Amino acid sequence: QSTWGNIRLIFSYSEIMKVELCSYSALKIYPGHGKRVIRLDGKAYQFLSSKCARAHLDLKRNPRKISWTVLYRRKHRKGQIEEKQQKKHTRRTHNLARAIAGASLLKS
Repeated sequence: QSTWGNIRLIFSYSEIMKVELCSYSALKIYPGHGKRVIRLDGKAYQFLSSKCARAHLDLKRNPRKISWTVLYRRKHRKGQIEEKQQKKHTRRTHNLARAIAGASLLKS
């Protein structure tokens, strides 16, 4: 709370703007962006853009087959190196006993 002359201002920090996920592409939707569609049965969809809405509702495309969606990238294991570091593989030297033409391995 703060008083400024005769006006009392109340600051509320409890309202944090929520970042939602697109129902089709699973990309982040920031406040003030996107479109919400509610079907007649009450199921609500949030879409990042009209591109996502049209692909899902009108064209009925599978997001796992569209290369720019998160589901496609997870299915085809794209960009996982940035998310978690892979272990470095070191090569080990192997000692092999190979026969030379005309000589045997057994020393007698």
